[in-house]
Amino acid sequence: YMLRDYSQMQEVINIDLRTQMDKAADLQYLSGAGTTEMNGLLDYASAYTDTSLDGDIPDAGVLDAILAAALQIELVGWTGTLTAVVNPVTYTQIYGYKSLKHRETGLVIVSERGGELYVNNIRIKKSLKITAGYLLVGDFSKSHIRIVDDVEIMIGYGASTDDFNKNLLTVRGDMRACHFVKSVETSAFVYDTIQNIIDAIQEA
Repeated sequence: YMLRDYSQMQEVINIDLRTQMDKAADLQYLSGAGTTEMNGLLDYASAYTDTSLDGDIPDAGVLDAILAAALQIELVGWTGTLTAVVNPVTYTQIYGYKSLKHRETGLVIVSERGGELYVNNIRIKKSLKITAGYLLVGDFSKSHIRIVDDVEIMIGYGASTDDFNKNLLTVRGDMRACHFVKSVETSAFVYDTIQNIIDAIQEA
């Protein structure tokens, strides 16, 4: 029946398969292990190691951790637009800081611009692929993803000899892609736990 209705079913199958492949590619883009997967961005990113703010920030919190990570990137010479990617829980906490008392300080401003959240000039994005309690800050123009061969969807009988008798079909999707960060640009990314950064910058 699937074969007979193929013209009606093809669009549904293609959309579902493409959606799953996009999810897999998105996951590999952040945390791929290489070899049979793309090299993930988290493997390229550096831990927070800067000491410029050690023991200087009273009542350090999430916002301060983001700014400290951004400072580490700036101090090694990267001056491009920065984005911080956090877990949706952390994102919601940041959104809750968007109040008058935080704007009055004149130092840390949480705002919305065009429907996007910003801490000062750092754009904040959320992703379930970032573990709760971690943050990724970086200049994403230094992250390069290339589609070598776009999605190709093939339908046919599988290798099993009884597929025909059982009316079973195999639907396979292939896509070739790669992701890389140049070795001289890996310092444009910082990935660490929020608490590690807070512990480093918290006023003694």
